[in-house]
Amino acid sequence: MEAIIIKADNKIVKLLIQLAEKLGAEVSKLSKSEVEDFTFGEMMDEAKTDNLVSKSEVLDYLKSK
Repeated sequence: MEAIIIKADNKIVKLLIQLAEKLGAEVSKLSKSEVEDFTFGEMMDEAKTDNLVSKSEVLDYLKSK
């Protein structure tokens, strides 16, 4: 299964939903907060380095800010 996200005005979204349903696709609308959560997760995946740091390094960094 694959998914797409399309940002558009309500008129276009309604039209695309109707088309997708006629083609037999399952349609789900995401709330603004769900889109933000998804986007944030994607950003975290892109920034992930798999490098581990110690608790003291994190605390030292936070103290310096």
